Amino acid sequence: MTRNSSTENAAEVRDLHDSALLVLGYMNAGATFLPNAGIDFGQFFRKTPWLQGSLPRLQQGGVDAAAISFGVNCAEIFPGRLAPGRQVQQVGAFLRGVEKHSGRIGIARSVRDVHALRRAGKFAVLLHLTGLHLEGNIEMLHAFHAMGVLSIHPPFDNRTQARVDAWQSGIGLTAFAREVVREMERLHMVIDLAHASDRMFRDVLRIVSTPVTISHGTCRALSKTKRNVTDDQIRAVAETGGVLGIHFAGQLVDDDYRRRMEASDFHAELHKWEAEMRKRYPDPFEWMRHRFNHQEWMKSKAYAIGEELSRPALERIVENIDHAVGLVGVDHVGIGPDYDLGNIPRPVDRADKLINLTKALRAGGYSKTDIRKIWGANFLRVYRQVLGG
Repeated sequence: MTRNSSTENAAEVRDLHDSALLVLGYMNAGATFLPNAGIDFGQFFRKTPWLQGSLPRLQQGGVDAAAISFGVNCAEIFPGRLAPGRQVQQVGAFLRGVEKHSGRIGIARSVRDVHALRRAGKFAVLLHLTGLHLEGNIEMLHAFHAMGVLSIHPPFDNRTQARVDAWQSGIGLTAFAREVVREMERLHMVIDLAHASDRMFRDVLRIVSTPVTISHGTCRALSKTKRNVTDDQIRAVAETGGVLGIHFAGQLVDDDYRRRMEASDFHAELHKWEAEMRKRYPDPFEWMRHRFNHQEWMKSKAYAIGEELSRPALERIVENIDHAVGLVGVDHVGIGPDYDLGNIPRPVDRADKLINLTKALRAGGYSKTDIRKIWGANFLRVYRQVLGG
């Protein structure tokens, strides 16, 4: 890493931020769930008071592209063979929104597309899946690929893990999941090891030959949760030519914040609120509509407790970047904030405030070239290598 010792004024930092190609390695798009099982991503395309990563905020913050991920919210409502259809519906509903707002946004199927969309003044979406729902049918992977999905993180076999917390369960790859990973490589899809257990991490790296990513994760050496990745795992990803996207979540970048959250009544109140919602709305789709309504969430005790907890400083994110760069070099580190998660350090808790990270990196001595790599060039290099264009 090349360190810079000069001081800069705000205009120079703004010029660097605006000229860099900013790519977020992972985030979610805010959706409204409808009582008839429908999905509406309309709020993502407008500037709402609560969405951290809406399209207007992303563009105001200088972001050019992002891997936007889609899963199966509340998998228990869509068991077994219902789950793949729901995941297709999620992607399809978002594609419908992109078509409606095609003057501002487009789907990228290659790095060439990212650059072309940027030249046209449009935001580029790299479609990603939060876990893979196939129910043992490898043909569904081809369907997702045909829809434009470029990257997927575990579980690669939802029959063994319906949720996306493989890191908690410690599961490895099933025989079918190994087949999925190999087929992803053959289809030139990016294999993402975010959410992988330590065992699954090892299993994947034994069989892949292309660069892999950790789209959104932080350093276990700094915050001890198993959701974070070890130094050896960061090195192993770098050895493939891959990239670690630094997560912004408070409980992942700061051990003290994680302990304070766990010691509070946040999780107890969250479970209580959800249980009360289930009693009030026994229809599962009606429950989802209210459970994921931000205005209702803001009235809950859990929300109030979360807001009272003082957030980590931006420096905790920079420390994770520094640690990863120190381990594997600047070519293998990117940004994967996971908007719209909520408990993110205040200086970057909305995408339109991301220049604050550029300021912090410059103040920490990172060169302009290194900042451009961290902000997007590294992720695009991996996508180019894997996708082939």
